Amino acid sequence: MYPFFKSVSKYVISIYISCGQRLSSLIRLNELFYKYNILEFTVSISACVSDPAPLQFMSVYTGCCIGEWFRDMGLNSLVIYDDLTKHSASYRQMSLLLRRTPGREAYPGDIFYAHARLLERATQLSQALGWGSLTALPIVETQAGDISAFIPTNLISITDGQLFLSSDIFFKGVRPALDLNLSVSRVGGQAQRSWFKLLALDLKAALFLYKEVAAFVNFGGDISNDSSWLQSFAFGKRVMKLLSQDISILYSIEEQFLLIYAHLQGYMQLILYNHIICFSKFLLWFFKFYEPRMYPGSISIFSLLTLYFDKNLELRLVRGLLFLTSYYLKIT
Repeated sequence: MYPFFKSVSKYVISIYISCGQRLSSLIRLNELFYKYNILEFTVSISACVSDPAPLQFMSVYTGCCIGEWFRDMGLNSLVIYDDLTKHSASYRQMSLLLRRTPGREAYPGDIFYAHARLLERATQLSQALGWGSLTALPIVETQAGDISAFIPTNLISITDGQLFLSSDIFFKGVRPALDLNLSVSRVGGQAQRSWFKLLALDLKAALFLYKEVAAFVNFGGDISNDSSWLQSFAFGKRVMKLLSQDISILYSIEEQFLLIYAHLQGYMQLILYNHIICFSKFLLWFFKFYEPRMYPGSISIFSLLTLYFDKNLELRLVRGLLFLTSYYLKIT
């Protein structure tokens, strides 16, 4: 067993629990797991909508027990509950068949206690117990975007925050469709790296200003006579375009830093709006493969991003971005 733990110790062991989902959705997800070779450090547990309610109810506890086993072995594990709305429905079905007294929305009276007891099993062990950890990521489905429903409010009060995905934003072409107004983190910037926190402050300010101007424009407001509002609206629109991602395409923290830094510093201002995504891919390729060859013997820039306050690194970034922007404008 030791070689196995030694090989996976650099990964986070993920346990994905599909509770009450359609079988077709689970098949598509497993195909992605095979495509990206994720099953080497992932456990997939499924209780489809066609399975009996007791199996759906017990599936989340089964996955949590597996995650606790990895945690007790000194590894880091992540349990994804997809989703606890279906789990609540299965518990309600069992309780009504057992003739238990129903509560709000016909859910059993201890539904909050059941979810709290489940999610509070996530923990970080001390050094004496092996430094293992178990992180819980519950997923909840809302009806018509109603975040104040019974089950969502229960889980919001238990967890350390929430990421709210809006269907309205999704159909506007923004992916991921994250609603910044309803998404909350009780941890805040404490979990961010110091050099990324500086970028996040400028990024949030630009996005919130863009949201205000966009809301004013949607109500028929005229901003053609205000140059500062026009500039803020155009800048925020380009930021939203930059933050859009394709399905199953992930960016590392270093790649996110490069893209946001290049945009906030104005190096993408001359790039056409429709070319932002193409230029972003070209930028990442340049700094990952070509830029280290320009300075023989130097370390790749991706290993230097923690030195955000290093003036030599900042000069190197500026020099590379200026060269890349001018070259891209010539070839386009």
